Amino acid sequence: LQSLAAATKEWFNLEFEGPDHHTLEDTVKGVKFFVNLTLDIAHFNMHRSDVWLEGVVRHLKLVAENLNTEVREMGVRALSGLVSDSFAEAHEELQVMSPGEREEKEGRLRATKRRLLSAYGIMYEGDFKDAKVAVLESLKGTLRSLAAELDDGYPIVLKLLKSIADEGDSDMLHHAFPCLDQLCEPDVIRKVPAQVLSLLSDCCTNFARQEADPVVSQKAAKTMGVIMEFVLVNKHVLAQDFSRLGLPDGAAEVEKVWVALLETIGSLATEQRHQVRSTAIPSLFGAISRGNETFGDESILHTSTQVLLPVLQRLQMGLGAELKAYLQSAPQTSPARGGRRVEASNPQIEGWRASLTEAFKGCLDALFSVRVLGLAGEGGAAVFEGFLYAFEGCLVGGGDRVALAVTTSLKDVSIQRLLEKKLPKSVWCGMWESMDRAVGEACLERTIAPQTLWDIVKVFSATMPPARKASLLESSNVTCLMTLVDRLVTAGTPDPTAVGPTKFQVAALNELKSIAGSFSSLASDKESELWKSYLYVLLGHLPGDLNGFSWSADLDLPLQKGRVFQKGLVKVISETVAASFQQAPAAVQAEEAGGVVGMLLAAMSSQQLQEHGAWGPVAECAVQVACSGFPLLSQHGSGGSLLRAWNVLTMGLESFFWGAHG
Repeated sequence: LQSLAAATKEWFNLEFEGPDHHTLEDTVKGVKFFVNLTLDIAHFNMHRSDVWLEGVVRHLKLVAENLNTEVREMGVRALSGLVSDSFAEAHEELQVMSPGEREEKEGRLRATKRRLLSAYGIMYEGDFKDAKVAVLESLKGTLRSLAAELDDGYPIVLKLLKSIADEGDSDMLHHAFPCLDQLCEPDVIRKVPAQVLSLLSDCCTNFARQEADPVVSQKAAKTMGVIMEFVLVNKHVLAQDFSRLGLPDGAAEVEKVWVALLETIGSLATEQRHQVRSTAIPSLFGAISRGNETFGDESILHTSTQVLLPVLQRLQMGLGAELKAYLQSAPQTSPARGGRRVEASNPQIEGWRASLTEAFKGCLDALFSVRVLGLAGEGGAAVFEGFLYAFEGCLVGGGDRVALAVTTSLKDVSIQRLLEKKLPKSVWCGMWESMDRAVGEACLERTIAPQTLWDIVKVFSATMPPARKASLLESSNVTCLMTLVDRLVTAGTPDPTAVGPTKFQVAALNELKSIAGSFSSLASDKESELWKSYLYVLLGHLPGDLNGFSWSADLDLPLQKGRVFQKGLVKVISETVAASFQQAPAAVQAEEAGGVVGMLLAAMSSQQLQEHGAWGPVAECAVQVACSGFPLLSQHGSGGSLLRAWNVLTMGLESFFWGAHG
């Protein structure tokens, strides 16, 4: 063998040296002769490959590094034939052996396979790209026919493929990935040793993360889904494989592999490239939804906190970073720099929005499964707190389309679980609290359009009827709904000089009156409290210093943030208060008449109403409230309280007129 290798080298030299140098045809014939002799010797001495394999591979590598393309191809083809014949002979040899002989010889044959597969890595180290491509094509052919018989040769192949992914050569990636994909074929992956799955996943991840070939990245992300599906379907078989390796708990080892796979594909779900994310996100959440029904509670909680929620967080950060970069690069005169910046758009931003919306829905389906919801009171409280926090982030910073899409998704799943009576009270109440905080911040920062806010409120209010049937509806939920609707009154950019309410303000006030009319059916035991909240929500739109009034504590102070005086609202608010007060229960009118009148008098005395001459409707409202509520004090209070109430009104009006007009 050494002599044949030396002869080949000398034959190459004769191609260029001396007056009678060889022609290309002579070189090809001579090399072919020496290579064929080498393969014959190797074939007849297969039982002692440890002696000859290294020398034969060096010989073939010498051929594969020749300057002539035809000669290089000959070296690669020789290697492919050697590997194929060796595997076939090893397989045939095992078939005719008795069990005892097979056990004795199997270790030697496995070692032979490892050495043969290592030869691909050695041959790939050459300098010629066409030879490298030929090596990969040869490896692909070997894997196509012999992948199921690699035994413990899988790590060798994966090491080679992983190194190619790390190099980032687009041509090599194009030829190397089919080799990896071949290992994930259904009839092959089921024969992959359990302990090799993590290596297979790592290799696939490297192909997905490389940036030289986006098509390969997308295919690799899809292949990750195939690996996850295989683990899910064959978890019992894999558990037995781990147990045979001497591990005490095979099922626990499978769960570790499963969680690691989820973490890996979770990182791909937040990749910078949209085409990778669009493939990884469905694979991730589809696998989680199916896995939640089969794996243990600890794994579910771990993947929820360490995979799902971080994915939503990173997608929100990615969208925010893309928005920031876009706005910083936009010209000073660009329309993107004005208005609501969260609505700026380009293909990259829209890609992040699409990924965030899809991931939110997938996360919602996974977390709001009946089983995971059952963990809400045990160890899953933090999971749902994190999810609702992510929901708030979508409403505040995602833009109008994202905000409406995630709200609609949450509504649909919530109604389904409410009808099944499977939605925990803590989650239900948390949803309303999150909605209130997020909408409040969005209105304060002017990051949400009035139309979108209106749509969100209408969508989310659809959860009320099924919640009442599930015995989850509380007065705090109704109060929260009123607050949400009320925010529409000052949503968008207010116009202090407007002479009348906008269409959204009119719609919001009408919706508030509609909600007030259903207090008795929504929460009959808390009807009085709801009426009080409703009246003070309306009165909060009027200006005035309320610090001196004891009942000012009933106001939702955060609701006052960001409000701007609007002259056009004063008249319609005053009329709505007067009409609604007369519809309230008698006990509420008697109890709240003094407080409402006091607030109206404070508003009349405010600088804004006096400067704009808008105090008239407020004064009329104060008189109407007094005439409706004060007479009821005799039934629900004392004569003294009735006298004091009228004195407050008359003295307040007298002080206002003398103070304002001399």
